[in-house]
Amino acid sequence: MQAMEAVSKELPPPICDEFHRVVQEMQVGIPMEGALEISCAGIPSEDLDFLSLPLMFNVRWAATLLKSWIRFRLQSANALRSKGEIRVLTSQVRASGTLLSLVPVVLALIIWFIDRLTSCPLWMTVRFVARPIAGLVLFMIGLGYFIMQRIADIEV
Repeated sequence: MQAMEAVSKELPPPICDEFHRVVQEMQVGIPMEGALEISCAGIPSEDLDFLSLPLMFNVRWAATLLKSWIRFRLQSANALRSKGEIRVLTSQVRASGTLLSLVPVVLALIIWFIDRLTSCPLWMTVRFVARPIAGLVLFMIGLGYFIMQRIADIEV
């Protein structure tokens, strides 16, 4: 509509009057297609027919595109709402995965702070066995955490 108003203001008189009439009809409430059809019926010109046909097609195409976009947005909003509900329902699994992953590390730190004399010789005397085992344990804890998080991540 803004483009038609610009045409009605900037082009020379024969065409600007016609576009001004189309803009007025659209402001009254007649759809663009109807206003263009009325204009084409009033002036028998092939050029005007060639001009109005792509404009009407463009209006129909834009309406279809807008409907599709709105439908897509509504489906996306429903999917996000469903994903939020699923996230709430799986929060217990995620929390338990985090807690179960932290328990061995926290217990090891508590034991180390409470009784260093008992836990320290293990790390110092059997260094070539204890450190690889600790690395394997930490790797398995991390793997368990990752697996539990993947179980809780449900695609919508």
